[in-house]
Amino acid sequence: MTAARAIVVVAALLIAPLGAAADPPVPVPRAQAAALLDELRLHPDASADDAYKLLHQGVFGPGHAIDDRSCAARALDEEVAGLAPTTVADPLCQPLGGPTPMARIHLRPFLAANEDIAALLDVFVASAAVAPGTAADMDVALEAAVASLAKGGQWALAGDLEVLASGLAAGGYPAVSHSERYRNGYKPAYRVVVLDLARAKGWCQ
Repeated sequence: MTAARAIVVVAALLIAPLGAAADPPVPVPRAQAAALLDELRLHPDASADDAYKLLHQGVFGPGHAIDDRSCAARALDEEVAGLAPTTVADPLCQPLGGPTPMARIHLRPFLAANEDIAALLDVFVASAAVAPGTAADMDVALEAAVASLAKGGQWALAGDLEVLASGLAAGGYPAVSHSERYRNGYKPAYRVVVLDLARAKGWCQ
């Protein structure tokens, strides 16, 4: 068994007993729609690209973002070394929902809390090994998100997200980059990981 798989298995064994007495889970699409609304409160200038990216990360996880451990380690070290200051107060952990619930671990608060960057790399690599969701999962996440945005009166963003999604559906919903406005305004720096693995480390509630 690889180290990455071992992390996943151990975390699952630790967390499974806790779920037995828990309340019934929130339906996955509704949880992702709620995560998008939280994202818009944190980053109100987010565009349809940014909304799509959050939903995509919840469904598909970080697998597309990693070729191998050494590349992931190098990219993380370089990003940490080059972190620019920002006035945005991102949380350490930002849940994303998803079939296997994911979370963004934001690097600035992570480092400010003196957390172990090597442990984050371990969790990131383990998360990339988890089976991703499907295009059908993305279909329902997008539908729930568009409906939630429209219900909240965010008609323009709902329409933009629907148009963007329809154009990407035929390609199986590929990953996209953050919008230029988002990158310039918020300087995002995070890693997407499995939420339960992050909880096992104490990074998420």
